[in-house]
Amino acid sequence: MPSRELFWNISDHVLMYPLFVVALLICIVGMIRLFRKWKRGSAENRHAPFWKRLSNAIIQSFAQKRILNQRFAGLMHTLLVWAFLTLSLTTLVVFLQSHFGFTVFTGTPYLVFKVLANSAGLVMLMSLTAFLVRRLKRPDYLSHTKDDLWVLLVLIAILVTGFAVQTLRVAVVDDPWIQFAYISWIFMPLLKATFSASVLAVLHAITWWLHFLLAMFFIAWLPFSKLAHIVLGPAAQYFFEDEPKGVPPLIDFEDEEAESFGKSKLTEFSWKTWFDADTCIRCGRCQLNCPAHHSGKHLNPRASIATLKEQIRLDVDALLPGEVISEEDIWACTTCRSCEEQCPMFIEQVNRLTEMRRWLVMTESRFPRELQQLFKNLENNGNAWGIGFNLRQEHYAEMELENHEDPEILLWPGCSGAFDMRNQEVFKAFMRLLKQAGVKYATLGNSEKCCGDPARRLGNEYLFQTLARENIEKIKATGLKRLVTTCPHCLHMLKDEYPALGSDFSIVHHSQYLLELLESARLKLPKKSFEVVFKDSCYLGRYCGEYNAPRQILADAGITVLEAENNREKSVCCGAGGGLMWIEEPQDKRVNEYCLSGLRPRGTPIVTACPYCLTMLHDALSDQGEQREVLDIAELLTREV
Repeated sequence: MPSRELFWNISDHVLMYPLFVVALLICIVGMIRLFRKWKRGSAENRHAPFWKRLSNAIIQSFAQKRILNQRFAGLMHTLLVWAFLTLSLTTLVVFLQSHFGFTVFTGTPYLVFKVLANSAGLVMLMSLTAFLVRRLKRPDYLSHTKDDLWVLLVLIAILVTGFAVQTLRVAVVDDPWIQFAYISWIFMPLLKATFSASVLAVLHAITWWLHFLLAMFFIAWLPFSKLAHIVLGPAAQYFFEDEPKGVPPLIDFEDEEAESFGKSKLTEFSWKTWFDADTCIRCGRCQLNCPAHHSGKHLNPRASIATLKEQIRLDVDALLPGEVISEEDIWACTTCRSCEEQCPMFIEQVNRLTEMRRWLVMTESRFPRELQQLFKNLENNGNAWGIGFNLRQEHYAEMELENHEDPEILLWPGCSGAFDMRNQEVFKAFMRLLKQAGVKYATLGNSEKCCGDPARRLGNEYLFQTLARENIEKIKATGLKRLVTTCPHCLHMLKDEYPALGSDFSIVHHSQYLLELLESARLKLPKKSFEVVFKDSCYLGRYCGEYNAPRQILADAGITVLEAENNREKSVCCGAGGGLMWIEEPQDKRVNEYCLSGLRPRGTPIVTACPYCLTMLHDALSDQGEQREVLDIAELLTREV
């Protein structure tokens, strides 16, 4: 029956156990040191809902979903993970059989494990070699340290010595099942022709102990090296705030003990920030997908995390904004969350910058000069343009918005829909579609104010809460429980951020509502036949998770969607998010022009579903002198062809 002797030629294998205990204790001590370091951050509950978090960690760890966003590196890493798990399972089976009498390594299961182990070792060795070559030819975004190189070399050494042990054994023992250990079967004849059986036995014992000591070193070294991500990765996936996304915590302005607002020191941030600093594997995906960085700005998310990690080592009481993290970097972030969406370790960047903006704005009164007028406009007139709040209803009347009896929905045009001439055209088109479908609606008229998105994103939390509480009160007074908006920023605020202040209504984007009307046959669209490039909105997509509704509507209308170079989760921000619509960018470092460069082919109309994207792309086209249309989906659907 197929089998083999465990611990062949290793008479003193009992020494394994104290060595394993020592390695395990070193590993545990290292993990405890990390845990104690993280606890120096402020408390934050990251355990509810437990089962959802656990399932997310399991799915992400085994399916490697985010890792696979980069095809080659993702595939190599996924193969590496599954090969590592296979070899770990084989080692566990050997342990169970040698100590508890489980007869697994006999018969057909033995041959299956032999093939699996050889295949897993080969796949793992190939993956590690590919990563080694990638490190030597590394792209600009990929950070590289000696630790990265040593991790690869140690893992390769463990695999090579493992194959060597097997090959040396079968070269001495006449194993009739050698074909199933096909790696050794290839190299065994060379060894037998070169060395005598006694020499091979000595080499086997030496190599066996070298392999074992390398494995023990791997265990002991794990918490002190990049290898820690084997443990920290699943933990990071468990602690990730999946829903709602990108929502900063509320500030209690009635707390009389509060001496400042926002956060400026590492000790003020939660333990998750400290955890993130150790979790980062420096893969550079955040940098690769940061629109601010690509437009030429200094901001680099990967470098920011590295800076925080170094600062934890040096001085946790140092002032972060303006000293450790430059104010230029703090104000450059568009809050698009592309860095977070692509990060395989689920590191949260945006809320940390928001907290530092809060400190700069509300505690230090330090912010770009343009924001002073913006905050004044929001405070006095409830909109970013500073147009009299009592003129909102007048604008609605010009757009032929009227309050119907027994309305089904409450329309939320937002400030763009109310005051921006270009986006008024979008809302007019949407009105025509609602009228065609026979939808009755109402508006708040002059009672509606800015949702508070620019105030909150720019750190003026007090102003945000003032605007939001007033809006919630006015919405509740209507008795309507469902809102529809054309602005993804309003959508995210009212759907995900208002509930913390007591809202009890739902809101959908106009693309989602139009799709409902189409599926219920209340709305029928004439077929059109032309091509467009669709631009995903950061807040509709990465924040609210909606990618399909706009595409489905366009497809139902017979319109062919040409995908942008970076689309869906990898869509490039237009540059207006995070309140940056109101901050002037340097002429040579404009995010909207970088965004436009990926929306090809030239001449093809660009379609979006966000007023910010509409404005920013129109400006980029004007600056570059390109004759090209930018339309909202509602405008496209109502266009005569």
